[in-house]
Amino acid sequence: MKRLISSSLSILIAVVFIQGSIVSVHGQQQETTGEWKLEKKGSSLNFSFKIEDNDGFINQNTFKASDFVGLKTGNKITFSLTGPAGKMVFKGDVSANQGMGTYVFTADNSFVKIAKENGFDNIKIEGLMLALFQQTPKSYFVDLKKLGYSGIGSKLIAFIALGITPKYIMAIKDAGYPDLSAGQMVTFKALNISPDYVTKIRKWVGEDLSSSEIIQYAALGVDDNYAREMNQTGLVLSPQELLRFKAQKIDPGYIASMRKLGFEDLNPSKIAQLKGLNITPEVVTKIRKMGFRNAGVNEIVKFRAMNLTEEFVSEMNKAGYPDLTIHQLIQCKAMNINSAIIREAKDFYEGNLPEFSKLIHFAAMKRTPGK
Repeated sequence: MKRLISSSLSILIAVVFIQGSIVSVHGQQQETTGEWKLEKKGSSLNFSFKIEDNDGFINQNTFKASDFVGLKTGNKITFSLTGPAGKMVFKGDVSANQGMGTYVFTADNSFVKIAKENGFDNIKIEGLMLALFQQTPKSYFVDLKKLGYSGIGSKLIAFIALGITPKYIMAIKDAGYPDLSAGQMVTFKALNISPDYVTKIRKWVGEDLSSSEIIQYAALGVDDNYAREMNQTGLVLSPQELLRFKAQKIDPGYIASMRKLGFEDLNPSKIAQLKGLNITPEVVTKIRKMGFRNAGVNEIVKFRAMNLTEEFVSEMNKAGYPDLTIHQLIQCKAMNINSAIIREAKDFYEGNLPEFSKLIHFAAMKRTPGK
């Protein structure tokens, strides 16, 4: 039966399950008890489970009514869920929209035995419960061993929770990643990386993408539409540059807006720099209106990087330096030159406003007293 467990929730379940008790393949059949809660949402039944002696309801799984035997509304009813991993018997009260009660889960010893025979030792009781919810077949362990994933320890729970099937593993291997570790396979599935996704991304980025790069692409939400659109801008982006653009939320619209300002020869590094400094068309227009009508991209970047403001430019103008270049303003900013320093310089030069080079020299002397 199909399970509708989200990736993030499944990973949470996997982490919690690691802390559970271990089921031995020897001795009597293993059982665990606990509490359950039910909330109906449309045709879906959302169950939460609490294992005895554990705090809180640790997981949630979505079922259909037809998955159970004997489920109905009423008080003190009994119903069950059966699968290769075992059987869970529920007792409690169920209304039209919710329910609650207790359960007993009994593991199937043959399920555990087959797991052990194929290299999957020490399956925890919580893991077996999840295998029941997922209707994991006994052949699963045989297939995983054939594909090179036996003895993967606690990651087996993540495999089950995320629905990493032999079919999915084979598809990823055929897509060009035949040697993924168990951890990498878990990450691929958690990020919904499919063979189709790999094929489409490679079409625009290149055939030699490593598994770690594919993971980064999926984590940042780089899809084939974004890769194609960025390719169509005319920029030649490396795989890492494309990742950086996505992380900075650089899209074709931003690139086009910068080009319209006259910045025609933009390279990827310069675009990333512009975006990193939050330089928008509005910012460029404002700087140009301050008197820097022909300011190029490098000057705009320096203006922004040095945190030059309209107020600072106005202060320099009023203090007697109305025609300073952006480079000169940057010098003033770096030397902490303001209207007060300019007045001191004017007094030093006997009431005369010094030329810019002398102003810089005066400010330097102020910074190094005694020289």
